[in-house]
Amino acid sequence: MAMNTYQLSLNRIWRILLTLMLLSLWTLPARAQSPITATVDRTSISTDDFVNLTVVVSSQALSTPSPDLPPLDGFDIVGTSTSTQISMVGTTITSEGRYQFRLRPTKSGTLTIPAISVTLDGQTYSTDPITIEVTAGSASAATPSTPKNAAPAPDSLHGQDFFVEASIDNDTPFVGEQIVYTFRFYQGINLMDQPRYDAPGFTGFLNQRQPEQTQYTTQSAGRTYRVTELHTILFPTTAGENTIEPAVLTIPGGFFSSGEILSTDPINVTVKELPPNAPADFTGAVGDFTIEASLNSTETKVNEPVTLNVTISGEGNLEALPDPIWADLPNWRAFESKATTNTRFQDGRLVGTRIYERLLVPTVAGNTTIPAISYTYFDPVVGTYRTLKTAPIPVHVAPASATPPVPTVPGNGKQAVSVVATDIRHIKAVPTTLRIGRAP
Repeated sequence: MAMNTYQLSLNRIWRILLTLMLLSLWTLPARAQSPITATVDRTSISTDDFVNLTVVVSSQALSTPSPDLPPLDGFDIVGTSTSTQISMVGTTITSEGRYQFRLRPTKSGTLTIPAISVTLDGQTYSTDPITIEVTAGSASAATPSTPKNAAPAPDSLHGQDFFVEASIDNDTPFVGEQIVYTFRFYQGINLMDQPRYDAPGFTGFLNQRQPEQTQYTTQSAGRTYRVTELHTILFPTTAGENTIEPAVLTIPGGFFSSGEILSTDPINVTVKELPPNAPADFTGAVGDFTIEASLNSTETKVNEPVTLNVTISGEGNLEALPDPIWADLPNWRAFESKATTNTRFQDGRLVGTRIYERLLVPTVAGNTTIPAISYTYFDPVVGTYRTLKTAPIPVHVAPASATPPVPTVPGNGKQAVSVVATDIRHIKAVPTTLRIGRAP
């Protein structure tokens, strides 16, 4: 009997200990969620297709740091977009940066998007690598055709195995005017390995390389050459005489050759000052643009917000485009936001849109008008300043509800607000490796 009582006591003790262990496991703090994630819209494509990479960075601050995008071996970045969503609940602020990259594979096989990292509060966080299976598309085997605007073979190409040259489409641009730098590699024989391309420093220019490579064939001195072109968009930053340094191409050696180093000639550029007597509201935009404005609703109530969208479209350095000069709105509260910039290359030029969102909260009932928004820019083609204006937008503001919500920041009836913004200024370095096909 005493033994049974002893065993029961031991069993009771073990049950208590087991319960305490389970409770301690249940109360362990949850593992903190990583502030950075990376996803793709698909993991199996061909070389004819594209894959969209989305990187999201979260932070309890008004802004998020940009992620550190590693070199993407086997991919070209052909499009980018960035937005930031800021939310406030009570006194807690959360921001989420969304960075989107449109990728085109440059080869088939199993490709990997390496880990992408971000540093927050002195600590570095990284995503997991992403594997993409790429098959050869129908375009990969096609023979490159000669584009209509291809440059004729240079006179200095007179039968060499390899030759390089560089040119620009305008050697007397205005400050801020878009010009195109083109590097060409003429290949008369096949290579054992990919050559290394070292671009000029482009001192005195903002620069952005067009990810697309153009390949075609041309004839010179009785030989057929495969031509590979790289295009870089340049925006001169200061007036005066400038020189684009030589580009260098290093061709690796093979079993029977020691390799070769080729360089282009330097290019002299005379950058012109913008004309004097610019309009008072000119803030530095250079290019060719249009502007439009819209309101998500022209019927609202006092203290109920509406969203004003202003879109500037056209050709120029959209990523560094100055903001419009906003009109005074005495009967409105305005909440600023940054701009969303989307750029692409079209016919060898950098074009796109810059979209502004402003949250407007009316404070007085009645019929009112959002004034016209003007935007002045310099058109380098005709050499004059131009001013654009949006149409005024009439708005009817009804009195506030009997028990209106009074959020600290305007929202949708809750004490929360989401504002879309962006911080993209994607100036990307030129590649160190050319993708070269087989010589004819």
